[in-house]
Amino acid sequence: MSICFLFYLDGNNEIEPEIYNAFENLLRFKSKEVELFIEVGRENREFIKVIRPFENIHYDKNLWTGVRRYHIRDGYIEYFDLGKRNMAHPKELYDFICWGLKVCRAKYNALVIASHGFSFVGGITDLTFDVPYVMPIEDMSYSINKALLDCRKGLDLLFLDMCYMNYIEILYEIKKRYDNINYILTYYGEGDFGGIDYISFIENFYSLIERNKDFLYFMERDNLILSRPTKSKVKDIKCFCNVFAEECILKGYNDIEAVKRDIGLLEVYKKINNIVCFKSENSRGVQIIDFYIDELYRIYKNLAFSINNKWFNLISKDFEGYSTQNINFLPKRLTKSAILGLILSLNGGIDIKEATNILNNVVKVKGWNI
Repeated sequence: MSICFLFYLDGNNEIEPEIYNAFENLLRFKSKEVELFIEVGRENREFIKVIRPFENIHYDKNLWTGVRRYHIRDGYIEYFDLGKRNMAHPKELYDFICWGLKVCRAKYNALVIASHGFSFVGGITDLTFDVPYVMPIEDMSYSINKALLDCRKGLDLLFLDMCYMNYIEILYEIKKRYDNINYILTYYGEGDFGGIDYISFIENFYSLIERNKDFLYFMERDNLILSRPTKSKVKDIKCFCNVFAEECILKGYNDIEAVKRDIGLLEVYKKINNIVCFKSENSRGVQIIDFYIDELYRIYKNLAFSINNKWFNLISKDFEGYSTQNINFLPKRLTKSAILGLILSLNGGIDIKEATNILNNVVKVKGWNI
């Protein structure tokens, strides 16, 4: 049995120490049956100290920055220095996937994307350029599917090692056109900030293929959700949500909170979670955006799930219909408010004033015009 693992390890941001630690563990992995293709980015540790000032950030003896690719087979390591690259650019992800899949001839393929997640706003951030960037969900999904189509390959597993990726809107974006990804693995809500043990993940991958319960225990420990969202199932879920929302609107409801109070969303969640193969006991499973999204409607409306879907009207209070999606194949700028939210989540217990001071220091050090 041969397996190809592709690891897109985005450390061009505030979680560089954790990403690099996970990467170093992978360098020690050795197997004749497992081939590893890795792209890893590294932000400067001095910047990490600015955005995470209350932590004891250690200097690593290997202080290189930038982006590198590694090919590991049976302990033999080959690497390529790519210099400065934007890991939030959809083309960078596309090129990496193609690089690995075109070389590898394994029976099974798995892709792991590790970065900071912003739910439907985006995933895969890059803070190393003139402005902070994030990869839009629709562009990330397009990159993955285009690479699989161009390489004529499929994925047995896609692991989104990022926070807040367990939403039907994201799964729909990935699976709306093709059935070339068998399983999708992600966290319920937030993942462990230190990441999971990738060696254990690789070793337990055999259990997934063999339908062994050992893989389920591995997921329970790390609060993971395994789903199998086929193209037909995600389309059926979207249709169900559209009809549900339309009926609510016809009854006079014009916002999601009133629907939650008077009708409830039990049937919606029951329908969505038909795609779940396994989840931990405390997890609600796959989620749907079920709150008023305010100014974020501009981002949400470009997701394929919102196209010709009354659910969008219910959570946005925007009753205009949208029937087209724009794929720009470009990274998107992160707003100042998004960076502020990131700082608050990174530095537990601080207030808005302290977070704003950190934000000002970050902007000053980077020279960002945001």
